[in-house]
Amino acid sequence: QYNVSWGVQVFAKYTDVDPDAAYSPFLDVPTTATFFDEIVWLADSGVSRGWAVKGGAVYRPGIEVSREVMAAFPYRLDSAIPAIRKGLTS
Repeated sequence: QYNVSWGVQVFAKYTDVDPDAAYSPFLDVPTTATFFDEIVWLADSGVSRGWAVKGGAVYRPGIEVSREVMAAFPYRLDSAIPAIRKGLTS
């Protein structure tokens, strides 16, 4: 079984996503957050976009996710898969 951090590293190797970003794309996700790298990966890859608010964007890590919102995650991730496959074969 692989953990999310391993997946983030593999994805980053074959894309332009930086898993070691020193910034947070979300006002409510500090760089010290437990899942900071994974949240940055979701944002950089376009899988999770957060919510636009005055002054930036928020991720709202503590809220529940509806089924309709959950459906967007694999749909958006699917668009990133060709970049991963291309990297694996080049």
